[in-house]
Amino acid sequence: MTTLFPFLTIQARSLGITGEELGIIYALLPVVGIFAPSLAGLLADKIGNFKLFVSLAVACSGLASLLFIAVPAGRIEHILPPQLPVTVECSATSSGSVEPQLPCTLREEYPESYINISKCSIECPEIDTNSYSLHNTIEMWCSGNKDCEIVDDITNISKNTHYEIIGRNASDYETHYLFNNSSLPILIYKNKDFINISESFCPEKEMFLDSSEANSNTDRWSSSEVPYKCRLKCQALASSKDICENDKYTETKNPALTIIVYIIVRMINGLTLATSFTLFEGAVVAIVKEHDGNLGLQRMYGNLGQIVMTPISGLLIDYFSKLNNKEDYNPAFFLYCGIKFMCALCFLMIDLDFKEPSRKVISDFKELIVQPRVFTFILFTVVIGTCYGFVETFLFWLLEDLGADKSLMGITVTVGAAFGIPLLMVSSFIIKKLGYVNTLTACSFIYVIRFIGYSLITNPWMAMPFEALESFTNSLLTVTSISYAGTLSNPSTVASMQGLLGGTYHGVGRGVGSLAGGIMIKRLGNRLTFQLLGATSGIAGLIYFLVHKICIKPEKDSSSDDLKSQKQITTPNETPLSSLKDPKRGTESNLNGTSDSYGSTQDDSLDKSKINGIDNQAYKDKP
Repeated sequence: MTTLFPFLTIQARSLGITGEELGIIYALLPVVGIFAPSLAGLLADKIGNFKLFVSLAVACSGLASLLFIAVPAGRIEHILPPQLPVTVECSATSSGSVEPQLPCTLREEYPESYINISKCSIECPEIDTNSYSLHNTIEMWCSGNKDCEIVDDITNISKNTHYEIIGRNASDYETHYLFNNSSLPILIYKNKDFINISESFCPEKEMFLDSSEANSNTDRWSSSEVPYKCRLKCQALASSKDICENDKYTETKNPALTIIVYIIVRMINGLTLATSFTLFEGAVVAIVKEHDGNLGLQRMYGNLGQIVMTPISGLLIDYFSKLNNKEDYNPAFFLYCGIKFMCALCFLMIDLDFKEPSRKVISDFKELIVQPRVFTFILFTVVIGTCYGFVETFLFWLLEDLGADKSLMGITVTVGAAFGIPLLMVSSFIIKKLGYVNTLTACSFIYVIRFIGYSLITNPWMAMPFEALESFTNSLLTVTSISYAGTLSNPSTVASMQGLLGGTYHGVGRGVGSLAGGIMIKRLGNRLTFQLLGATSGIAGLIYFLVHKICIKPEKDSSSDDLKSQKQITTPNETPLSSLKDPKRGTESNLNGTSDSYGSTQDDSLDKSKINGIDNQAYKDKP
């Protein structure tokens, strides 16, 4: 997932989607995120053996990611060129104006020397007559070797002489004659004449043409009041950083179409991902328990994948973006799709016949969800999911504003995953010592440190220490949540409970975090929003802790309660996961090291109270 999903926010930004629009989009996604995981979990519990189902879901998730390539850009951001084309205009009623030919917010003051004029023309209003008198119009002089153009077919031109053109149409003025006489008068008419000069100054009601090569002793200059409201327009180049307050501008195309197509693509991706992710987590929980494994170690290998693949994805994005001279996220989409296909093939090679189909999954699930411990856990995951959704959506946005490239963004994920590896290796020990509730509460407090830290950084590299804390708020929090969900469920509802966890955490929580974050950032700014979300996480953790201490029996005494309640939920017709047949031995083996009447004890010394990723009492054999 980290090959692609950390970059989706800035990919949406490259399409011209604003932070507020992105927040609204993420608020719509929980429609899929809420129901898809739960329905997939219920279906998985109903089917029992779902190897092909999981494999197809994973493959479809990879294919769906390629749809992002088809989303059109609604707004395109361009960088102003170093030399900005501008139009300098002077008239009899104006002292001069500068009009950039690209969107540019002009500074209030800037030296005229920043503007390098290349060519000018005179624009005069139309005169509705067949006879045009050029007497007493505009008289100007060229000096030195400056070239002057005049639109006329007169071959003999005497200096200081006025001419009259009679009965000419506009089309007759297309031929240009070039003169280099240093003292010829210039007759200018109907936008047809151009004078090459270097600078222009426009005092009120008078127009002067100056040259950097002018010699006041030898060159002849004249000026006259601009007639007929004529205007001098000059094409010029100016330093964009000197005359413009902005360095970028946005070309608007069709933002509405972009948002609609993007929502559809995200819905499809959300549906396929939620389905495959829920089934994947359900299979992992069951397989880990079947083989007496450690869920923390399993998650550690996932972190190794993040450490390797996320920076590779970022490097590919940077490389192809520079190669194509625009932001190009296609390599991440293709890489993600390829990994998903390999994962789908791996599922086909794994034995997933870990449980029989459940016949009472709906009724069992209803009894499960009304338990106080389950209900408060789900509410807590919504709040923590909100924090997760916000940081996953807007952290890279913040880093990009601070000047981070895609490679650096990939490194941030690597740092969090790398620090998560040793933490996952001791996650079982931490959970056993602190308990589920205390561990979850501690993770919520660490979110406070992360958010406050992000709100204070001024350089993207300063985010690294707080990314290291992601090992707690992501790695440890995830394994604790999945383990706790397994403890709260029974064999018939294991996938359903994981689906509910995914729906509240990745669905509702992430959607609320994205929507609220987008709105708050627009109104309050990045830093204050991060601080408020940090406070929310801390308050939620404190309330969750106090509710369990005051209203619910302390967690240290909950094991027997969990066992009793889950035994009541487990029906006589259900086949506990712990008593499935071991295909290697031909016996029905107990997952905690014991065996039934016709099998030998696998490991009598195994401590049954040890937490190996999940300590689900419902999976143990009934006495």
